[in-house]
Amino acid sequence: MTKRYILIALIWKLTVMDASAQSPFAKTIGENWEDEEGYAMHLNSDGTIMIAGFTEAISSGTRDAYLIKSDSGGDTIWTKKFGMSALDEFNDVIQTSDGGYAMTGKTWNGVGVDGDLYLVKTDSDGNLTWEKFISKGMDETGYALQQTMDNGYIITGSSGSISSSSILLVKTDVNGDTTWAKTYPSSNYGEGEAVIETSGGDFMIFGYRNNIMYLMKTDANGDSIWAKNYTDGEYGLDMKATSDGGYILLGYTNNIGVGDYDLYLVKVDANGDTMWTNTYGGIDYENAHAVIQSSDGGYVLVGSSYSFSSGDNDLYIVKTNGSGVFEWQNNYGSIYYDVGYDVVQTTDGGFLIVGSYYQPATFYADVYLVKDMSGPNSIESNGISGSQLISVAPNPFTEETVLTLRLDSKSANTVVYVELFDLLGKRMNRTELLAENPGLVNIVINRNNMPQGLYFYRVSSNQKIIAKGKLTVQ
Repeated sequence: MTKRYILIALIWKLTVMDASAQSPFAKTIGENWEDEEGYAMHLNSDGTIMIAGFTEAISSGTRDAYLIKSDSGGDTIWTKKFGMSALDEFNDVIQTSDGGYAMTGKTWNGVGVDGDLYLVKTDSDGNLTWEKFISKGMDETGYALQQTMDNGYIITGSSGSISSSSILLVKTDVNGDTTWAKTYPSSNYGEGEAVIETSGGDFMIFGYRNNIMYLMKTDANGDSIWAKNYTDGEYGLDMKATSDGGYILLGYTNNIGVGDYDLYLVKVDANGDTMWTNTYGGIDYENAHAVIQSSDGGYVLVGSSYSFSSGDNDLYIVKTNGSGVFEWQNNYGSIYYDVGYDVVQTTDGGFLIVGSYYQPATFYADVYLVKDMSGPNSIESNGISGSQLISVAPNPFTEETVLTLRLDSKSANTVVYVELFDLLGKRMNRTELLAENPGLVNIVINRNNMPQGLYFYRVSSNQKIIAKGKLTVQ
């Protein structure tokens, strides 16, 4: 009998362990004739997923703040709507010390042009505990929050008007009542996108001012201790504390990098001094939204990519090592605009990304939830995942130019095609290369008889796009 009980217990344990390891997936959450987007996510200790964003009825144009709970496989358990009557949305969600949830975002009642910062507290089942509307007499939005050591909340966002805005920092008590609220003006636009309470009770606020990435440290009362600009970065979108006591900063830039806009990663120490920087992306436009430090000490970045998309922008995930060196990338989506807004690492080593997915049949957006299993080609994605366009030089060119690609290990014995099109879409040139081995590959494009002018190029393999962009023949 004892052996039988041991065998049954062993079988049960193996079954539970196997169930905890989830396969990769990509799922959409949404209703017909509604737009839904997921802006933020929290992973509960039991593997369930909380998603915050908005849902908008197309017929009426009214938007509600939206809270979704799904199981570990991305299937919806329940949804809740919050807000007033016109335009409401959540931009961040956290789990609170009592097991409930807190969200911040924006609410607008449809009167005038100004909205209020929206702060909502629920119980563990998503039932409303209280809601607060925080205003300094301008147009206010909350972008990020954290529960503080005194069980209150610290929220950062923006306060301003159509013509200008300032970084906003709000401290509340445990009931959401405002203790203090401060703004940090800029000459045009400023937003706080991430906030962290330090072990000493100070606050780190990251975002941008005057189109420059900006990091500020304040004391417990919100008074500035120091501030740093990172002038190569135009917009700061996310910040996380790192295991060495410093911070990792994510934004995007048009000042450096390969293409139009690239993801821009900055590692700083506890004083905000730069340790290293790097950019990621292709020859076209990439946008950044969230970063985390992974369990191996590296970093995972999510946003959107046009360079590696199958049509319009795709959800884009990049993995680096601890020094910011590129390791792999993936992209997911339809032929329309898809984007990743937040990312968390799961206990099985994978990554969950939440964002939005535009349905090709209706062009309405759904919440997009992707499980990536820690490597290129975890599920079907667009292009040769992990492969990347490094450079196109010279550009402009007169006789020939060279496209340099980095091909991943799964691209061996793959035929890569480079096509050039004129402004009317007529194909003017086609070059192909058998990539026998992974690594750096140079593809020479000859001018032949092409006249001077602007051309579009497309790099593809297996009928999937790796990169696209523009070339000028002089």
